[in-house]
Amino acid sequence: MTAAYPGDEYASPGHPHGATLQPKSLFAQIYEVASTSISTVINAARRFARTRWNSRAPGDSVAATATATVTDTASRSESATAPGDRSSSSLLKALLGVLRPREDGKELSSLQRGLFGVLAAFFAIHPVFWFLETKVGIPQQITSTSMVLCVVGLFATALALPWMRLPGQEERTRAERLGATIIVWVFIALAPRFIWELPWLFFFDKIKEGVLNQSLWTYMWAPVLMGGDARYLNGDPLVVTMEWIAVVVGAFELYAIIQFFRNGKRFTVNQLGLIMSGMVVEVTLPAVYFGVEIANKLENMSSPVEMWVKFVLLNLLWCTMPILTFVWGLRRIGSQDLAVKF
Repeated sequence: MTAAYPGDEYASPGHPHGATLQPKSLFAQIYEVASTSISTVINAARRFARTRWNSRAPGDSVAATATATVTDTASRSESATAPGDRSSSSLLKALLGVLRPREDGKELSSLQRGLFGVLAAFFAIHPVFWFLETKVGIPQQITSTSMVLCVVGLFATALALPWMRLPGQEERTRAERLGATIIVWVFIALAPRFIWELPWLFFFDKIKEGVLNQSLWTYMWAPVLMGGDARYLNGDPLVVTMEWIAVVVGAFELYAIIQFFRNGKRFTVNQLGLIMSGMVVEVTLPAVYFGVEIANKLENMSSPVEMWVKFVLLNLLWCTMPILTFVWGLRRIGSQDLAVKF
């Protein structure tokens, strides 16, 4: 059964090559603009803000005048208030420092731009495969398995980016490239936690209904629920419990990686310890996940091909990269080399 969706009308599976397409729907236009413009908008805003900040002169910039006024007011308030009340003005000054445009002239690095590209591609492939399955009529097993292979390829591409001769990282050492790879892996490990698993936990019934009705907005979950692992379709209690553990652990890892960037891309021992502890859980959960299903003779798998692609290949990184990350963290803590070029 195929459910109508706001993007259905702008594509026709049987139109001849070169035929005129119907006008794109609002959904399609929004999706296209969002997927192609995020990085451009961010860089343009940062360039504009930095230019205005660097070129300011007394009386020339309203924003500079306003900032100076707020800063002066905060300073006067700090000197006039009791010691116990000075934390608010200090916080205000710190906030101004965070919001101040960067004066070092640096934009997003080539590695960071590459990762944004991988993320955009991740979201872009879902409507493509949904269209091929629901409108062109390609069997679900082929489209969903192919999409999972594309996702695994995007993961591999992201992990390979630090090792490529991208602008700005040609002279990096192997140790520096490995450190950047570890940070990329942490992002890969965290992304499913909050993009895929957390919505599945909170909106299970809606997502299941959407998958069964072939809705576009739920196609992200379709390859796993339909043919990947029936436990996700049925809400198996063990899987639900493991996913909640993964989300909670992921929250600590997210905190550590945010602090890493706030500290100038440098970990503290405690922050790196949180990442390493999370990696222990990251490798333990797949062991339980695989072990229980193997003990049940793979009864939740629909076919050998989908088993190897969706059950084994998709989870292979979570069985290997946490071990590498843990060992890397031990060596970094031992040498007190906690800064990472990224």
